[in-house]
Amino acid sequence: MAIKKQDKSPPRAAGVRSVKNAIEVKPEADASAPTDQSHLTLDKTDAGIAQRLRNSLRFDTRMLSLDIDAEVRDGAAILKGQVDTEAQREQAGSIASHLIGVNRVDNRLLVKTQS
Repeated sequence: MAIKKQDKSPPRAAGVRSVKNAIEVKPEADASAPTDQSHLTLDKTDAGIAQRLRNSLRFDTRMLSLDIDAEVRDGAAILKGQVDTEAQREQAGSIASHLIGVNRVDNRLLVKTQS
């Protein structure tokens, strides 16, 4: 049985004549050096939680084009507005309940009635 030598050259792509590798590997920063990570902290104020809740609802594909008003008071998320289905109402409540800082959800969303 013949053993084939593996080809270590990169695979070819149609139309590609050359590839310039400009990746530069830098050593890790000194672990004792202070770094500013303030942008990584989570805003746990009611206003911060409300903003994260609105963003979560806005960017969830199941909630697209829905007009949901979300506010937070003392950690309680309050959802108001109308949705098309009961599933959307439940999903909005679930999104709110899973956010850090939310301790209760008051889901006041109404399901539109079919005419």
